[in-house]
Amino acid sequence: MSRDEIEAGTVWKVGAVLVLMAATAAVYWQINRHSFVDFDDTIYVTENATVQRGLTWQGVVYAFTNVDAASWYPLTWLTHLADVSIWGMRASGHLSTNLFLHLLNTALLLGLLDRMTGSFWRSWFVAALFALHPLHVESVAWVSERKDVLSTLFWFLTLWAYSLYAERGRAGEYILACIALLLGLLSKPMLVTVPFALLLLDFWPLGRYEPKARVGRSWGLQAIWLTVEKLPMFVLAAVMSVITIVAQHGSKAMTSVEAMPLGMRVSNAAYSYANYLLNAIWPLNLAAYYPHPLGTLSALQVVGAAVFLILVTLCAILFAWKYPYLPVGWFWYLGTLVPVIGIIQVGTQGWADRYTYVPMIGVFIAVVWGLADLVLTKPLARGLTATLGVLALAFFSLLTYRQVGFWRDSETLFSRALAVTTNNDICNWGLSRALIKRGAYDEGIAHLQEAIRIRPNDHRFIADLGKAYLDLGNLEGAEACFQRVLELNPGNLPAMNNLASALLRQKKLEEAGPLLQKCIEQQPDKPDAYSNYGALLLYQGKYQEAADFLGRAVGRFPMNAALRNNFGGALMNLNLRDDAIAQFREALRLDPSNQDAKRNLDAILSKTPGTP
Repeated sequence: MSRDEIEAGTVWKVGAVLVLMAATAAVYWQINRHSFVDFDDTIYVTENATVQRGLTWQGVVYAFTNVDAASWYPLTWLTHLADVSIWGMRASGHLSTNLFLHLLNTALLLGLLDRMTGSFWRSWFVAALFALHPLHVESVAWVSERKDVLSTLFWFLTLWAYSLYAERGRAGEYILACIALLLGLLSKPMLVTVPFALLLLDFWPLGRYEPKARVGRSWGLQAIWLTVEKLPMFVLAAVMSVITIVAQHGSKAMTSVEAMPLGMRVSNAAYSYANYLLNAIWPLNLAAYYPHPLGTLSALQVVGAAVFLILVTLCAILFAWKYPYLPVGWFWYLGTLVPVIGIIQVGTQGWADRYTYVPMIGVFIAVVWGLADLVLTKPLARGLTATLGVLALAFFSLLTYRQVGFWRDSETLFSRALAVTTNNDICNWGLSRALIKRGAYDEGIAHLQEAIRIRPNDHRFIADLGKAYLDLGNLEGAEACFQRVLELNPGNLPAMNNLASALLRQKKLEEAGPLLQKCIEQQPDKPDAYSNYGALLLYQGKYQEAADFLGRAVGRFPMNAALRNNFGGALMNLNLRDDAIAQFREALRLDPSNQDAKRNLDAILSKTPGTP
């Protein structure tokens, strides 16, 4: 090949990379107009007082010690802290970080596959499917899924370092691979499957299995050596697995075998494997949450899925020597999904789009390499296949653009999920919260009642119904709801706080006081109990004590509107009107929908002539 041809080929490749990056940025660009969603974003950012302070020493300690999200991923928490320091509470900034990581992952995947296989255009199609497929929207367009895009960055860096080690055998490159793996595990425990994935790559495309005549060792002995070689990585994965199981069990996120028998889990796992593939081909009805079928799958669905999986597995093994990418891609898909396939059930979902972010790469590789080999010697078929591939990418890109749009806010997200799923308690709950937040209480309560119908003993739904009743002044209804929550979950401190609020408004001060003191003692980093305890002091006429207490609380939680409103009330009762006005105004700036602060500000301004 002449130098001009090489340069022309390089130009085409650079152009293809730029087109892919631009196309990916284009389909996701609308995230700059998106909001945080009331679906775990509250845990990670919007209601997390420590994260809202940004990257501080206290935040760093929190990142390495908390399991608030039922798992341990300190590096992910550090990025959320850094985002707040950089972007503040603008969701667009946090989502831009996700998009940047997704673009970086796409480039790394393309470069990695090209380096290992020497097939640029096949690698480009795999990377394009990874970048533009609608199944991956959830991992990018959801702030809470930072752990997906961040951990995948370190996953790919691990593969890069390992591929260099496999080629040159340098210890330094192996150490780099272990460091990258550790960082990935600190971002998301799903990387526990990386050592197994590396064993697949040893077979293809790294080609580390040699004929016995050449190396004097059988394939079995070579496999044993390649496994032993990865022992440090297996140790890292095992340690993280134990930490994760302990964290999930301690957070009560892990479903017991009594609540969900093993047979039910295996049936759903088989169905999920097949369902992910169906959604990969025809991703029209994707949702933020899919309810677990809980034994409602038919025998035909389960047996059909299992037979399909077995047949594909047998075909992959049968053609392993001629087409090694088939077993590698297929077992990559099966294996990397194992931690989240539901055998160990965490949460109430049946399956989730985000779980396919890395596993689906195996399917993309098998399909792209398989089709390319199928038409390798047929020029006309090659052109037709390439054209169909580009059309498929265009189709997926349009669907991705549409799917990104569904993530623009909570109401849109949950409305869409309810339109394409049935008996979806979580999305009825999520939609109710969005509706109530904008004042549509009747609709919101209707969705809450539907969520409770589907899952009668979920204390979260009953608690939100109680809060809605509290907002509407149905204090007896609210009290009954929170009492029921505490029956179902006796240690629920937010329910204690809300019950105390209902009791306060009924002037049952003696009952409310001990509940609030317990909340503050056991959960000193949550501002709501401080606000209610300040209100208790105001009800008792202890204005100076209330002002002192609430002043300290505002210093600790400066972004809490309810605290500032109550602090303003204490100052108003002490005739410190200018200070009170400042607090009411700040409360309204933080939360323009705070009607108590608005009423208090209007009242004090009406009594303070000439105050702007």
